[in-house]
Amino acid sequence: MYENDFSGSLPLNIGNASKMQVLYLYSNRLSGTLPESIGNCSELTELYLNNNMFSGVLPKSFNNLEHLTDVGLSWNSFDGRIPFGIMGNCKNLSVLDLSSNFFHGEIPPGLSKCSHLSIFAAINNSLTGHIPASLGSLTELSKLYISENQLSGRIPPEIGKCRSLTSLLLNSNNLEGEIPSELGMLSKLSTLQLFENSLSGEIPLGIWKIQSLAALEVYYNSLSGELPVEITELRHLRNISLFGNHFSGVIPQTLGINSSLEKLDFTDNAFTGDIPPNLCYGKQLRFLMFGSNKLQGSIPSDVGNCSTLERLRFEQNNLTGILPDFVSNSNLNFMDISDNNIDGPIPSSLGNCQNLSSIDLSSNKLSGPIPAELGNLVELQTLDLSRNQLHGSLPSQISKLAKLNSLNIGFNSLNGTIPSSLRSLKQLSTLELPENQFIGEIPDFLPELERLLELQLGGNLLRGSIPSSLGQVKSLTYVLNLSDNGLTGQLPPELEGLSMLQRLDISRNNLTGSLETLGKLNSLLQVNVSYNLFQGPIPKSLLKLSNSSFIGNPGLCDLCKQPW
Repeated sequence: MYENDFSGSLPLNIGNASKMQVLYLYSNRLSGTLPESIGNCSELTELYLNNNMFSGVLPKSFNNLEHLTDVGLSWNSFDGRIPFGIMGNCKNLSVLDLSSNFFHGEIPPGLSKCSHLSIFAAINNSLTGHIPASLGSLTELSKLYISENQLSGRIPPEIGKCRSLTSLLLNSNNLEGEIPSELGMLSKLSTLQLFENSLSGEIPLGIWKIQSLAALEVYYNSLSGELPVEITELRHLRNISLFGNHFSGVIPQTLGINSSLEKLDFTDNAFTGDIPPNLCYGKQLRFLMFGSNKLQGSIPSDVGNCSTLERLRFEQNNLTGILPDFVSNSNLNFMDISDNNIDGPIPSSLGNCQNLSSIDLSSNKLSGPIPAELGNLVELQTLDLSRNQLHGSLPSQISKLAKLNSLNIGFNSLNGTIPSSLRSLKQLSTLELPENQFIGEIPDFLPELERLLELQLGGNLLRGSIPSSLGQVKSLTYVLNLSDNGLTGQLPPELEGLSMLQRLDISRNNLTGSLETLGKLNSLLQVNVSYNLFQGPIPKSLLKLSNSSFIGNPGLCDLCKQPW
């Protein structure tokens, strides 16, 4: 009767089925509490009620079911404490799954009496207190899943006696102290998840010697120390997630020997030295993330020849040299190499990575033109090439990026006019072209960008007047920056159409006339009209702003009569 669409509650007289041995009702829409009479089903060995809408406290009669071997109650709304009685009558219990409910209180120490327990899962509840040291007596326990609770204290070293453990999930609790060295005795351990706690100290060397280890996830703790060379000998290791700790030292340069690696996430630590070579060559690596460390040297060439790689993060390091050629990165969808000292050109081969959705190469020393081949990246949503030394014109092929929602190429030496082909970028919400050498007038196609929230054109060589069509870009909400150009003329009255605009900067131009139009923009939080040729009274709605917003306009006054 599992995986149907049954609704309603269990019958109150279910206990009449006293000889029933198996009850499978998982994946239905059953609700209500468990009847007290269920305790009369004394022959019951397997009870699976997972993935329903049951609620309330487990009945006391539940303790009478002493023949139970398998109990699955996950993904319901049961609450109260885990019944202690079941622990006293559980000599046959092998599987106890209470995950994703609302159980609270402590893990009963009596759980240790379930000598044949193989799986105990209580993920995503509200359990508190310490992990009972008595769990160490469960020599048949293979899976201990008690993550996503509010457990506190230290990890008991007695867990190291559970020599059958293959998976230990203690993540997302309030555990503290050091990782006990006794965990290194778990010779069958495959998955160790300790992330999102307050653990400190070093990872015991014994853990790095568990040959069966496939996944080690300890991110978001306060762990420290260096990675031992023994890490390269773990032939089954697929996932190492260390980000958000205080690890330091050089990453073992022989790490690339391991051909089973799929995920390396060392982000936000203090690693130094070079990126190890051969991490990608001949591997199944999908995630290579070393951002926010102190790494130096160049990016190994094999990074550009990894067909399985999906995410690449080297941001905020001290990397130098040039970007590698990207030959066969067909699965790469995210790249962040920002805030380094990479120089040389952007390789045209980057256009081969046609699954890329985000590229951030900002704050480097990249030079040369923006390659037209970037127009091949039809899945691209974010492109940030700002704060480099790029020159030349913005290639018209960028207009083929139909999914692009953020384009930032500010603080370079790009020139020419702003290409009208950008009108094709209908998904664009952020357009940042500041501090370049663009010439010509503000383009008139901007109203066609109906999702545009932020427009940054300051610090260029734009001329002419502010077009009245700009007032039709009613989506502009965050920023309109036209500062430090050579704009002339008066503010068009159509600008009052920007009724949602919060920040406006038109400083350091040669604009004339009054500020009457700006007085009608009631959403403005920040305005800078300084160093222009404006005249007349400052609108009342703008008087709350700092005087620095208006400096350099000798014809403005805030004390004369204001007609609006």
